[in-house]
Amino acid sequence: MLAHVVRLVTVFALPVAVLAYVADLRAGGAYALRDIDIQTVCVIEMLQPGRQSGVDCSAWSLLWVLNGAAWLALALTLVPILLFRLIAAACGARRSLNAAVFRRLVPVTIGVVALNVLVQGALLLLLLVFAYNIHAGRPPVAAIAAAGAGILGAMVTVVIACATIRTNPLVPARARPLGREQAPQLWALIDGAAEALGTRAPDAVIVGLNPMLWMVAGSVVMRGANLTGGVQGRVMHLPLPLMRVLTVDELGALIAHELAHFRRRDAAYTSHFAPVYAQFGDADAELDDQEITGHGNIVADALVFVARLPARALLAMLGSAFAANVRRIAIKRERQADRAAAKLVGARTLAAALLKVPLFAKIWSDTVDDQVARVRLGLPAADRLSQTFADLAALLITPEARSRLRFRALSARIRHPYDSHPTCSARVRAVGVGPSTLTVEMMAPPADGGAYAALLPATVASETEFVLTLAEYHALAEAERIPAVPTLGAGGKVDPLYEAVYSLLASLVSLGDAPARRFVAATAAGNAEMTDFDRMVFAEYCRGHRPRIGDREALAYITDNAGVEGIGVLGEIAKRAVADETQLDEASQLLIQRLSTPLGQRGTRKRFVA
Repeated sequence: MLAHVVRLVTVFALPVAVLAYVADLRAGGAYALRDIDIQTVCVIEMLQPGRQSGVDCSAWSLLWVLNGAAWLALALTLVPILLFRLIAAACGARRSLNAAVFRRLVPVTIGVVALNVLVQGALLLLLLVFAYNIHAGRPPVAAIAAAGAGILGAMVTVVIACATIRTNPLVPARARPLGREQAPQLWALIDGAAEALGTRAPDAVIVGLNPMLWMVAGSVVMRGANLTGGVQGRVMHLPLPLMRVLTVDELGALIAHELAHFRRRDAAYTSHFAPVYAQFGDADAELDDQEITGHGNIVADALVFVARLPARALLAMLGSAFAANVRRIAIKRERQADRAAAKLVGARTLAAALLKVPLFAKIWSDTVDDQVARVRLGLPAADRLSQTFADLAALLITPEARSRLRFRALSARIRHPYDSHPTCSARVRAVGVGPSTLTVEMMAPPADGGAYAALLPATVASETEFVLTLAEYHALAEAERIPAVPTLGAGGKVDPLYEAVYSLLASLVSLGDAPARRFVAATAAGNAEMTDFDRMVFAEYCRGHRPRIGDREALAYITDNAGVEGIGVLGEIAKRAVADETQLDEASQLLIQRLSTPLGQRGTRKRFVA
């Protein structure tokens, strides 16, 4: 509401202020304008029909020019806003009508906004020149010329920004296409869902590391290091990280939901309205990025900046005219797509998938942050980020985090390039599943590798993920989050001392019935006692993706390299790694006892906290 008020004030401020200024001058009578030198703006009156060169300019008559320009600017602002709102009201919640009408309004929008910035810019310039003549004398001609050129430049930038609104949008993606011959089982799942829903399968499937599953109609271009080409038509994006934590049925539920948006009357809305509507925000951002230029003149730069403000506000208001339609349609279409998916795979399966997406998207973000920290510290970077993510995800979903995880997942909204989805809580209720019945066990990732292992050939998945991981590091380097792209393929060798530490603690984590609980405790204790404890590598040891050395060899190595203090530190870590010491099993007690027993007198490694 506040944003809407600010836009209204921004759009109407200049013409209303000019009208008020003209009214004030008129109230002062002709006396207020006599003996005023306005020769620098006489050309404006000379352009009026019926005027002849050589006729004396009248400041009083020029008020009518200023007044007329203000009313024109007001009309060019008010009429489009009212017209768009009337059209939006006529369209209502009818999806096909919104899709058909809105696409045709795009070129009208570009013309209206460009004309508005030109008229309001000219009005601003005329007002300043006129007021300067009246109150301060003749203005500098150079400043006027620079400001005029700048305002024309502002109109050009507005047109350029609005031109980003395409009726056939171009979607960038850091992903790779996955053909039918490369992943036949995955495509069989997609084809089966499409046939059951009465729609056609996507024209292309791409896989990436971004934890968003979406489907769009348009052109998708691959952007990123070693990623080239593009695909067109109906394109479905599948995230490799989520495929590792979703079962085949859960992935099928999300695929069915996206496919449901492309059947019957929803197809036109999904293909033609949602992508174009989403670009209004992108156009505003593009306008914000356009460089302000007034040819180096400070006053001219300020005028250009002010002249573009109403254009930005008007662009946002024209787009917001359809906001109520979008909200009404979004709720209904999401429920319909969810019901279609629930009917196909089961309501509880869909509910579990909906909860997993935002929950594991947060863990993916944490995984990337951890990798950024590793690279900054000079530690080896993961070759395949989604594998590292899966190792962490499997060990971080603990019973203690049940209520917090459920609350976070239920209150979250699943992101999409174009649409705004309702909260997960509202969506699971809409398919008849009570949020209180969803346990943390339902949100735990499958132990067998999930849809990733079941649907993707190992060689194709491994090679694809390596390329995508490298592209992700390039993107992080371009964003200056890491100093340089790390070298991959080195195997992530671990210091022998730490290899022994991780092996021992991984043995301890795996001894009891609650490995996730022990992993969290061991990680917290390791961070407290060791200055560079790496939970990423530790997770790989716990998940069996790195070979462990035996307990006896590990103890001997630690004794020789860490000494008594290091052994004591490991004993403390081992004790903390078990949540309830009163229920330690015999193997855990034996290992802790062995760790706590001094076996030699050596110097302590600096990496251990003394």
